[in-house]
Amino acid sequence: MSISLEIDINRDKADSSYPKIYYWRGVFMETYKTGTVNTIINENGVDLGSINVNLYTMDNKTSVIDIHIKKKNIINENQEYISVNFNQTKFEPVLHVFAQDGSIFTNEPLEIVKAEEGFVRYIIPEYITKHVGQMQCKLFLENPENNDSTHVANF
Repeated sequence: MSISLEIDINRDKADSSYPKIYYWRGVFMETYKTGTVNTIINENGVDLGSINVNLYTMDNKTSVIDIHIKKKNIINENQEYISVNFNQTKFEPVLHVFAQDGSIFTNEPLEIVKAEEGFVRYIIPEYITKHVGQMQCKLFLENPENNDSTHVANF
């Protein structure tokens, strides 16, 4: 299991999925916060604990969590992990968010950024940042055709 976290503020990036774009001294700048989570699906489950991303009520539509989903390569004898390729599976990532105040948000929308690399993004909506306190997330892969699912991680 591995986890990495990166919080970037005032980072240059030409990505239209972030709403706040500023022009300063001839350069386009964006203000946002990013948390990165690396998950590995395994039989023991993955509880990543806190990913140390601190958001505030003013962080409306300017915060994201980038999630990289990997699985064990069962073909190779070495313990190697490969990305889940969403182009080759019917499983889709599903995120549930549990707020400290008891609010529950199910089936939160995840954007598949790079399907072949198992890279998905959760753009944190305003209705989430309105809730004060710690949030717990549960990530699943679900197959809508036959209701199969697998738990990927808690964070």
